[in-house]
Amino acid sequence: MKKSTTTKTVVVLARIQFKSDPRKVCYLVRSSNGVDQYTTCLFDGFATGCSCPATNGKCYHRCQVEALEQERTRNAAQAKTELASIPLTPVVKAHAFAELKKQYDCRQNPSTRATDMVLQSAKRRQSAPLAGASRGFSLMR
Repeated sequence: MKKSTTTKTVVVLARIQFKSDPRKVCYLVRSSNGVDQYTTCLFDGFATGCSCPATNGKCYHRCQVEALEQERTRNAAQAKTELASIPLTPVVKAHAFAELKKQYDCRQNPSTRATDMVLQSAKRRQSAPLAGASRGFSLMR
């Protein structure tokens, strides 16, 4: 009698990439019973371990996670080349950039910044619609 085998697919719950060494990646995967979770780790795209109880050393988690990681790195490389081919155009004109830099420069003296803010508010007050031609607000005529 021939034994029928069912192919199990890995359900990835999370992907963790280590900042200290980006070649180290771990996947948190769901088991085939839908309850347990296993950790499958890769180093430089090759599976180095899995926390599942498989005894043969090459469980389906390791095989499928290796394939997923290879596809992911292939897609990332393709996207990187596509982004590199897009020409970059300046969005902000040079004089507008200089004005923005001056406005948000943190190294500017705080008293100078406060004086600039007071002058800007005075200009806004004068240009307000209720300010009148050249006189300020007054209750008495």
